Amino acid sequence: MTQSITKELIGLTVEEAVEELIKQGYSKEEAIKIIRENYKTKGGFKFSLVMVHILSVLLLLTLLYPSDSFMIIRMLIGFPYITFLPGYSLLLSLYKDDIGELNNLSKFGLSLGISFAIIVLVGLLLNFTIGLDQLTILVSGIIITELFAIYATIRG
Repeated sequence: MTQSITKELIGLTVEEAVEELIKQGYSKEEAIKIIRENYKTKGGFKFSLVMVHILSVLLLLTLLYPSDSFMIIRMLIGFPYITFLPGYSLLLSLYKDDIGELNNLSKFGLSLGISFAIIVLVGLLLNFTIGLDQLTILVSGIIITELFAIYATIRG
């Protein structure tokens, strides 16, 4: 697609852009292909980022009530949260457009590896500062994950 065609189509709806390309001699299939290749739609919130924020709130709520009845919920939410979500939110914040090109298994593997690296570094820092226990690891994991997720949300 040439630069002149691109300038003519700015501000048009997809249907209008397809009609304009058909007027310029392209077939309908070619026009649709050109539109798909050259234009990206701006999406709203990513569902996965909304889930990260919801899981953060749920995990914080289980930490506020340290009774044994919340221990199972804390473990069920905390383990995947610490082992998967820090890396996933970092991937979303760094590769906002390119993350869709990876298949789900690649996203999962990268997220696990990055999360383990992040949590190991956080654990090393916590060990030399305030100490390691369940509360400090979970709170620092929540803070780091939320920072990455907020950055990814702002970045769009």
